[in-house]
Amino acid sequence: FTTLEIGKTFALRSDDRRAVVGADFTLTAVSGLIADRTRNLDASAQIVIFNDAGTVIAHRDPHRAVLVGEDTKRTVRVAELDSPVLGGGAPRGFAGGVDRLLQWKDAGREWRLLLARLPEAGKHAEFLAAAIPVRALLAPADRTLAATLIIVGAILLAALPLAWLVLPSG
Repeated sequence: FTTLEIGKTFALRSDDRRAVVGADFTLTAVSGLIADRTRNLDASAQIVIFNDAGTVIAHRDPHRAVLVGEDTKRTVRVAELDSPVLGGGAPRGFAGGVDRLLQWKDAGREWRLLLARLPEAGKHAEFLAAAIPVRALLAPADRTLAATLIIVGAILLAALPLAWLVLPSG
């Protein structure tokens, strides 16, 4: 039977080579899984799984993983995602920048890009790329710092009249 969806088959052979377990996934289902697991990240974060041919297997936005025409559906290439961070980072992954946190600058924003090679799953090597702006990474620390400064300021303002009362008058 078929769903007429673009998909991928994953198969693993047992150690004794007497059995194989396989599963078929649609690209939109894998993308949906990524979207579900990353929904608490900043909206500007970009997460994609792609192979060494540059074909997108899954994207944080499931609608971007497959290009739908009037009568056709086709997979998208990383270069077609209109993301300079991912488009520029993917070749670095092929050149050996895998499993490291890379720095990237794009349009005045600093990014951190992690490229990780996934376990072998077919004839093409597969990678996970996760890119997030540094500003988004630091946002929780910025909020904590702002709250701390407000608390310290309030303590100092409350202590000022108390210090005035305690000071010996001349």
